[in-house]
Amino acid sequence: MIRLRALALTAGLLWPASSASAQESFIYFLSGNELIDYCASPSSDKHLYCNGYLSGVADALFNLKVACPPEDVTRSQAVAVVMKRLRLRPEIRNRPAAEQATLALTEAFPCK
Repeated sequence: MIRLRALALTAGLLWPASSASAQESFIYFLSGNELIDYCASPSSDKHLYCNGYLSGVADALFNLKVACPPEDVTRSQAVAVVMKRLRLRPEIRNRPAAEQATLALTEAFPCK
């Protein structure tokens, strides 16, 4: 049952990336551009938002076993994984932050 929910969550997050028409109609709250700005901001409010946002995405992926980090992974490491992807791939920053975080975390921490 958990695997089915994990598959549904992953499919829901990644589905818009596979269709140009879906990109036009997909609604999201935060883009990769906004997320990278929040995470790099000296403002403590924006930095806290970044950490909270990515903690929520990571918690969902890790608990649903969509991504499988080592037991000692830290929030800072998870944030660094997502930020690295966004820094290295500026062409994708206009896409939803949740999509980019999901891709980064599942690539960095694949389930075996």
